[in-house]
Amino acid sequence: MDLKAIIELLGKEHGAADEITGAFLEDAVASFSEKPAAATNAIRQLQASDPSGFALSAVRLLAAKTEKSPGLQYVAGLLFAGNLLIDPLLDEDALPLDAAISLARNLAAAEPILDGRLLHKLLANAGGEVRGVKTSAALRALRLVEAISDCSRLSSYLIQMLRHPSAEVRSKVALLLGRANLNLPRVKKFLGSEDPRLRANTVESLWGNQSATVREVLRDAVNDSSARASMNALAELCRQGDQGAFERIGHSAASHDPVERSRGAWAMGECGNPEFGPALDKLSTDPDTHVREMAQKSRLKLRKPELQKVPVIDEEARGIPAPGPASAPVSAMDESAPAQEKLLTPSVSSS
Repeated sequence: MDLKAIIELLGKEHGAADEITGAFLEDAVASFSEKPAAATNAIRQLQASDPSGFALSAVRLLAAKTEKSPGLQYVAGLLFAGNLLIDPLLDEDALPLDAAISLARNLAAAEPILDGRLLHKLLANAGGEVRGVKTSAALRALRLVEAISDCSRLSSYLIQMLRHPSAEVRSKVALLLGRANLNLPRVKKFLGSEDPRLRANTVESLWGNQSATVREVLRDAVNDSSARASMNALAELCRQGDQGAFERIGHSAASHDPVERSRGAWAMGECGNPEFGPALDKLSTDPDTHVREMAQKSRLKLRKPELQKVPVIDEEARGIPAPGPASAPVSAMDESAPAQEKLLTPSVSSS
């Protein structure tokens, strides 16, 4: 039985023998750190006595566990030795995405180049022609890669995938390319695109880079016509101690427009500044359901006050224009943005 067939059995009933194999395997994995020799021997015996039951139990265990224990890494290595894992991970019908991501995270500990193997196989399945890759398959592969990789080895694959006909795929690729390496000419090219999703993901790809050049790019992006791109830029500038961005986010959260209040609440959570606490507390009782939910989620992301660094704000940071009247809402969130980002809407006005 190959691994795809085994994975297809995961949602079905199994007999007592499968349950026994699974229980023995889980016990062996749990004891691996303390008794590696005995655990290794037990795992090998399970694999030899019941190959298909072992593979089924191993896949189920790897998909369910989130930690990267030595025992799980050993089991993952045994499965990889059979070279059976790549296609099932990429196959939408074989395993739900959440389970595939969990499985991939555990497998990546045993196979450091899993990210490259996934994209290589994705393109190979389409005969090497990027335009022949189904959009759903491309997005699945990119989401798997996003979950397990810093993308530093993937630039050549990702650049190929910029030719994909789907704007959603290209925007995801832009995000991962920014994670892989900073290429300012490419960033500026993407920011000149007519696709708002691509611009927003490009801005997000700059998160964590505190160079003066990137700050200038972010300040320009604050004025992007895409509310999502603009708020992504404000969130990162705020994290970097930009007082102008801090004030703009507060202004959004004080808007009369609930969509804009929700955006502001989201940005407060991404920034993490505990000074947003009182504003988010107020937004947690907002009349709008989406605003309340976003405020409550963002409140949990704030750093504790004692961990807050005193922001060092250079004079350039004050170049962000002061906010206008609180009653003037910003343009609506792009329709193409994910549902979570459409919920950005808290209220930071003083009562």
